[in-house]
Amino acid sequence: MVNSFEMRFACGTKGYNFLRNKMHYPLPSIRTQQQRLEHVHFDTGILHEIFELLRSKVASMSANDRDCGVVLDEMSIDQSLSFCNNNKKMFGNATIPGQNQKATHGLVVMLVGIHSRWKQVVAYHFTGNTIPEDFQKSLVVDVIQRAENLGLNVHFVTTDCGPNNIRMWNDFGVKHSKDEVLNSKPQVHPIRTNDKIEIIPDVTHVFKSCVQGWVKNKFVYLPQEIVKENGFVTDVASVLHLKELVDFEANKGLKMASRLTFRDVDFLNTNRLDAMKFGTSYKLVNHDVAVALRFMSAELDRPELLTTAYFIECVWKWFKLMTSRHLDLALSMRNIDVYNQTLAFLKWYCRFIQESKVGQTKRWKPWQSASILCTNSILRLQKHFLVDKRYQYLLTCRFTQDCVENLFSLIRFKQKRPTALQFKDSLKLLTISQFMAEIPSSSYETDDRSWLLNLTESVIKKDSTNVHPTEMLGNSNEACMVRQKFTTF
Repeated sequence: MVNSFEMRFACGTKGYNFLRNKMHYPLPSIRTQQQRLEHVHFDTGILHEIFELLRSKVASMSANDRDCGVVLDEMSIDQSLSFCNNNKKMFGNATIPGQNQKATHGLVVMLVGIHSRWKQVVAYHFTGNTIPEDFQKSLVVDVIQRAENLGLNVHFVTTDCGPNNIRMWNDFGVKHSKDEVLNSKPQVHPIRTNDKIEIIPDVTHVFKSCVQGWVKNKFVYLPQEIVKENGFVTDVASVLHLKELVDFEANKGLKMASRLTFRDVDFLNTNRLDAMKFGTSYKLVNHDVAVALRFMSAELDRPELLTTAYFIECVWKWFKLMTSRHLDLALSMRNIDVYNQTLAFLKWYCRFIQESKVGQTKRWKPWQSASILCTNSILRLQKHFLVDKRYQYLLTCRFTQDCVENLFSLIRFKQKRPTALQFKDSLKLLTISQFMAEIPSSSYETDDRSWLLNLTESVIKKDSTNVHPTEMLGNSNEACMVRQKFTTF
């Protein structure tokens, strides 16, 4: 049954029926699938069914596996009304108090593990373009309270830097102005008032904002201390040097920055959607580009390129450390020298970003605050988990919202701009089937977390009396022949 849900989501209804009727795959009918899902209403708001199932799952988890966080994000949906037969209600209006309008976004809240890589959708809502003050905070606190009541330990909340989320940061008391951000502190835990909770800007979103902010403003001015220390001839890291790099390597058989093309550096014609894809920023800022600029500087005797290479290398190193997915980049005290060097770099990077100036006006940018906020949060969290709780290692990717973004990529894979009902049905089917796939056009890196609950087992147990006789035959050749006869008949 799990496989059938996955195939239906991946192929769509027509493709699934073709495999079943024309290719004679031994798959249950769509009506049988619908009957299995009738018990899971998946209505908007807190998913009470999920929390009930989590109760027994959490009871069998180890103490470290119960360490988790909350991630939330929203995606744009089509403004239209549709009737849901399962829930017996219309979908398409905003579902949060104070909004009497058609919904423009779907908001999803997930719980994610820290010590082990698990994730679970626990709430969703339909919203307008803006969210009323205090609503998002109250929703997050409600999720945290329910999770803590089950025995989970919530340590952080991760969001992107959208205006609704910044409003929530303010509601939690996060200090993110230029003068306060370097000494930012964690917030009082809403449930365990003697403990702290971290409000973390999503690192991948911050990285994209940093790169695109550099592209938009063309220049970043490095601190004079860095310029003197490294003997640079200028303090300007110019995005225009990337165009010159593409021209320099255009006729070379072997290119160091092989992924960088003329289209990538045609900044005037880059649309907003492409600009906010992770791949777009990755092509501009990575280790290969920094090395290529250094080589170009040596070949053409242009020392001003070294400043740009240095800026790119620093931003890229920070991003890799803040999104580590493998043990070679994970924070760990097994090699104490490497550990201390990593912490020293992250602390230095905060000062580096604060003292850098952006654009001709040299004004402070929101991504600078976000860069320092998330770095300070990771520095405090690593101390708690590595020193206090004695984790062997800490993968910093567990604090990003890649899981939600990849979920949205799967939903968009079926409909680029789904209606509220299509969004709800896709979210329900993904949660139950535990379907995961890599979407090449996704704006985020692929998430490697596993779904915590096997909802299909609970659905089958509730509906065991409605199983079609042919489904009890197994997968033998005889069973396939019987199913084919039933299908033909």
